Amino acid sequence: MIVRHGEQGGRIWMVGKANQLAARGYRAVVVALRGYGSSTGDYHTFGVQERDDMQRVIDALEAHNLSSDYLGAMGNSYGAAVAIQLAAADPRIDVVVAQSAFSSLRRVVPSFSRTMVPVLGWMLSEQQFDAIVDAAGEIASFDPDEADTVAAMRLTRAPVLLIHGQWDWIVPPDHADRLLAAGDNRTELVRIPAAGHVGVFLDVDGKVSRASLNWIERWRDDGT
Repeated sequence: MIVRHGEQGGRIWMVGKANQLAARGYRAVVVALRGYGSSTGDYHTFGVQERDDMQRVIDALEAHNLSSDYLGAMGNSYGAAVAIQLAAADPRIDVVVAQSAFSSLRRVVPSFSRTMVPVLGWMLSEQQFDAIVDAAGEIASFDPDEADTVAAMRLTRAPVLLIHGQWDWIVPPDHADRLLAAGDNRTELVRIPAAGHVGVFLDVDGKVSRASLNWIERWRDDGT
């Protein structure tokens, strides 16, 4: 299982989830996305370049005989969107668990900004946010419109479990609704009531972990 962190974290935050996978007999590889920890890269591209990075991770695992016939991608928030985008680009991914994924970069920037920087965020118009996103793409040399997780869902052939908090203000629940609508009949959405973005990650009652592990094992046992 390839495990990825969110925007405000790093790979250390995903060690607990990786340990849960390891306890169930899976090899879990926790990856620091570009620009985090010891990973190279100066800018985040919200999946556009990260999905290629993850393919190189898989190549390296295969070269060292560390991969298996059942390969999954799990992520939280930013990492969840990357997991879906990776699955769309790489048929080696057999199953995806995406916790609190955004539907596209353009749609998530306003809600993220207005929650994390409320005064300034609410002063900016949608057109101003679009201009900021365009400028970020120019600085980091990527096309922001390619950071489109809904488009990736339409191309993904792996079964995808979406998990989202109903009180998420950073990535509102309608992002999950769009992703669900774009998926096929092997896409499911688990809604976590009375949970926000951080609450889904903390998973105090274990509901997120149980749903994630059950999904991974369901498709391993299904064999399709």
